[in-house]
Amino acid sequence: MNELVEKQSFSVFPNPAKSEISIRSEASNDFELVDVIGNVVRRISVNQGSTNMNIENLPSGIYILRNNLNQSARIIKQ
Repeated sequence: MNELVEKQSFSVFPNPAKSEISIRSEASNDFELVDVIGNVVRRISVNQGSTNMNIENLPSGIYILRNNLNQSARIIKQ
């Protein structure tokens, strides 16, 4: 059985986070931060490299960071 495992093209840290997350991407990507209900709470474009996203004013909880390649990562906001 051959399965293609797609490599995650981005990383996010710190996790959990309080006020800001850093997104490191191997290529240019558009990202959305989505709450557990499915509402998009932040959008950001990242060129190859890294950028920061301010999450200080978001309520504590679990969020999903997803890119335009349908890759995602779970973020915990403290």
